[in-house]
Amino acid sequence: MAERFAGRVRVRSVWTAPHLTGGYNAKWRGHVPEEWAAAAGSVVRCEVAAPDGLAPEHILAAEHRPLGEHWVDGYGAFVVLNPPEEWTLPGSHTKRVPVPDTVDEHIGDDVVIRMLAEATDVLCWRRLDPVLRDAAARSARESRNMPAPSLLGRLRDPLHVAGDARQIDVAERALTGLSTVVGSVADKAARDLDAAMIARPGRQRVPMRRWLTELAGRPETLVFDRDGSDALGLTPHVAPRVFEGSDVDSRVAEAWLREHAAPIAVRYLDEWFRQATLTAKENMA
Repeated sequence: MAERFAGRVRVRSVWTAPHLTGGYNAKWRGHVPEEWAAAAGSVVRCEVAAPDGLAPEHILAAEHRPLGEHWVDGYGAFVVLNPPEEWTLPGSHTKRVPVPDTVDEHIGDDVVIRMLAEATDVLCWRRLDPVLRDAAARSARESRNMPAPSLLGRLRDPLHVAGDARQIDVAERALTGLSTVVGSVADKAARDLDAAMIARPGRQRVPMRRWLTELAGRPETLVFDRDGSDALGLTPHVAPRVFEGSDVDSRVAEAWLREHAAPIAVRYLDEWFRQATLTAKENMA
């Protein structure tokens, strides 16, 4: 953006996630170099730096020539939040968005928050997925007295319900199914669940049945300790870095994590059961 406007704008903030492009080319049936790019849904917020502002034709040129290589898929769009009233050129897609006359930059711009809302989930999951996988794998490796793979598979099955598990209602339905299965376990399987001790970061091991029952009923306990601290270290991977100064980033991240506690728990448990099954099979061999 800075290059396109010849230094007349400056980047104010960036809300993005990395994404590898390139690799195998189906048309040429061969490999091409990979390079890092901004993931779909990324947002860059700029502000005018030039004292005399920008000419309307500059804005129209940016609207008609989107950024990036995937503009044909609808990416790379340029949006003007608050154009001057006199910008009424024919064919212009700019429109005035209601913006407060005074905006506390430390609290946040409601317009920008609304713009980012649709992209937030995609980017957060891109960042969180590898963190959750690593944390689940580490817990599974450090847990003790694993039950049989057949029981682990039985417990994992309710997590694979119809729908996208990143959706809160779908994840809550999956956790309800898990709670039902845990409550139905009896005899030797129940004793095995009580004997299995689950490793948790910074906390004592806990019996598996108690752990699963707690997560199914209160998934936020996976994300936050009793004192409200970040149990898995997820906040830095969610904070959007949209606002400058103050602690708005951490508050926004914590709110997102609490709202999505159920999907996070489902993703974590699904990977945990997978890793625990592999560990149990290795021990049996």
